[in-house]
Amino acid sequence: MEVEQLLQFIREKTAGRKWDAETCLRVGAELAVKVNSVSNLSGSEKKKLIVDLILQVLKEAEEKEKQGKSDTTAITERYDQLEKTVKDVLPTSLELIVSASRGKLDLKKVKPSVWMRYCSCFVKSVVTVLVSQKVISEEIGKKVTDTTEAVEEKAGTALDAYVASKEEESSAPAVVENPAAVALQIREVASAESSNQESKE
Repeated sequence: MEVEQLLQFIREKTAGRKWDAETCLRVGAELAVKVNSVSNLSGSEKKKLIVDLILQVLKEAEEKEKQGKSDTTAITERYDQLEKTVKDVLPTSLELIVSASRGKLDLKKVKPSVWMRYCSCFVKSVVTVLVSQKVISEEIGKKVTDTTEAVEEKAGTALDAYVASKEEESSAPAVVENPAAVALQIREVASAESSNQESKE
């Protein structure tokens, strides 16, 4: 299948839809089915092709949305977040889909930071919808998104380190012994980050 045909496939799938995190992941999964039929590419090359194609159509959508607008700051910020989703979250999503289809998906082996990225992705998707529906203001939406990203980065790294330390202590699969304590740490990170955001304003 030619690259232009794949690009056209993405354009058709997203025609009339606003780009958000859910759209990126959904189109990525659908595109993977098409790209999978390309036999002369390795798995990593197929994954890179999918990411590159979606980023190209994202850029087209961003430029189209900016046409005729004098202030495009909010649009740029939204597409920057979507680009991050495509680069960071989509490849992992595709790996999980492939593993699941082959019956090799072991949820215990998925890093906590990956789950944090998924949670962050879905939260930001919900925020985008709420802002577009005028349920919350863009200012509140940005605060929630910024806090979510900070929590994703800090809590994901902390949880990965915790699991790694437990795996070093024992050859048995790492288990979070006190989920409530971990949840409390995550809330503390979120609260601290929220306070930092407010103090900057």
